[in-house]
Amino acid sequence: MSLAKNIGAFLKDRFSLLSVFDGAVLNAYTLVLVLNLALGLLLIARSGELFSAQALFFAASAICGVTILFFALYALSFYSARLYKILAFALLAINVIFAIAQIFLIFSLELTYSHGTLDALVQTTPKEAFEFAHAFLNFKLIAAFLALLIFVITALRLRVSQRARMKLCRAIKLAFLLSLLVFIAHAAFKSYVAKSSKMRASIIIALNKIPIYNFAFVTKDYFGADFKSVRELQAGYQSIYASHSHKTAPNRISNVVFIIGESLQRNFMSLYGYYLPTTPNLQALEQSGNLIAFSDVVSPGAKTNDVLKYVLNFGNYESEKQRPWNANLDIVNLARLANYETFWISNQERYGQWAVASGASAQMTDHSDFTNQIPVYKYAYSLDEVMLPSIKNFKSGAKRSPLARKDESSAAEVNGTQKKDKFFILHLMGSHPSYEFRYPKSFAKFSAADISREPLDEGQKKELAHYLNTVAYNDFIVSEIYKIFADENTLIVYFSDHAQSLYQYRGKLIHGGINRFTLEIPLIFMASDKFKEQNADIWARIAAAKDRPFLNDDLIHAIAEILEMTDLPEYDPARSVINANFNASRTRIIEGVDYDKVYRLQKEFGE
Repeated sequence: MSLAKNIGAFLKDRFSLLSVFDGAVLNAYTLVLVLNLALGLLLIARSGELFSAQALFFAASAICGVTILFFALYALSFYSARLYKILAFALLAINVIFAIAQIFLIFSLELTYSHGTLDALVQTTPKEAFEFAHAFLNFKLIAAFLALLIFVITALRLRVSQRARMKLCRAIKLAFLLSLLVFIAHAAFKSYVAKSSKMRASIIIALNKIPIYNFAFVTKDYFGADFKSVRELQAGYQSIYASHSHKTAPNRISNVVFIIGESLQRNFMSLYGYYLPTTPNLQALEQSGNLIAFSDVVSPGAKTNDVLKYVLNFGNYESEKQRPWNANLDIVNLARLANYETFWISNQERYGQWAVASGASAQMTDHSDFTNQIPVYKYAYSLDEVMLPSIKNFKSGAKRSPLARKDESSAAEVNGTQKKDKFFILHLMGSHPSYEFRYPKSFAKFSAADISREPLDEGQKKELAHYLNTVAYNDFIVSEIYKIFADENTLIVYFSDHAQSLYQYRGKLIHGGINRFTLEIPLIFMASDKFKEQNADIWARIAAAKDRPFLNDDLIHAIAEILEMTDLPEYDPARSVINANFNASRTRIIEGVDYDKVYRLQKEFGE
């Protein structure tokens, strides 16, 4: 017993705050905490959420995260006070460098540290880096950097008395305990309201806003296996592209816009008969004759990457038995072969395990822009409206962003000519959980009181209301995209990658699991008046096909037909839903299960 007491007393003494924050380490800890709080709150302030529960939760998370980090460093160097100081000051140095870089990105380029900025940095030559710095550095920024360095050096030189250090350690202890309480209470509240665990989501939201953790997340992802996979796929796609012949005839359509939605189940769209007015703008387009909604389309999966690896190329369930999905011509290179200038604008992540298929295709475009600066996209407060300025700029002929990768120069620039026709792929954040982060407060149109579905409880109705608000916001975004192109000869194709089950199957909220409700997606074609005038035959074929049963892994065949690329060996008229020879009896197999024999028969709240 005495041995256990001695060990306990020893650990208590060695891991006391006075030991962990001994001497100059206290200064380093304070500076790291201040820098992370300041940068994080700056980003939150720029989104207009400074005085919110999210800001409080972030501050609590930062205090907890940085304090625990210093304890971890102390534990690593348990037997060496010198090593602990080295690690603490190394951490401080990394924070200072990152703070300087982040300030530069925010105030000079309206960006933050992300996969895109790191990609640009890695691929930039010394000459390009010098020219870039010369273009964007100015006196105010240099003065701010110098002020920051002077502040850090001055703070490190401060000497704190033993009595003051004891008071500061008590304050750290109190702040840590209060922050831990706020953190746990917030996560528990989220879990209770949603009737599903959001603890992981809460942790990721918090940590991702702490700059030093954000730096670690982004850097790890970028140099991870998923990034390497994208680069390998890019090389394969380029080889397939080089083996095909280019179209020589002029295009009939000036703009083709391919919109990838996220997690939208068509049964919650009033366009498809839902009882609440969630899609008034799309319904108005339908009434004007500018929109055709397909009634019976299902997704080939319930996870983004599993879906897009088929939708974005000529691969499908059947072909997977003969060759891997990435051994097929992809949609971007299809458009390039059709002599379109290609654009990829995304509010999702550039790299990561859920972005392998999309990341590979995005790398093939002439121009790209990733507007979501938070890499853990699933939980980021990232509104799709941030994409609209980029869409307008690219449509108007604007070229590269200041941080464009060196391989991002357009084919048009290389050839010395400007192509008229453009092919856009727009990847929305859409209705991805967590739903409350997917729409602004002005789109909080529905509440639990509007939902009459039983037997949902109040928490479930509230979560469903959040989802319905994302549907309404998505309706607004898609209609705004239509307006951008409405004055030109434009065809827009919109679909959701997969859907969600909102307490419909076994009473559960399901994202990623396969059942009827996670598969039933919208497929919508929208046309400008000029398109309808100049391409009446295509519009008629689309209208005739609207009620055909369709598995969305074959959508690229319809796109090939629209782009008049039917001479490609990959094109199959039996797989093109808008072709008269379309095979409407194709068995719709999703991960080995016949949708029409199994999933379609599942009833709401049934088995």
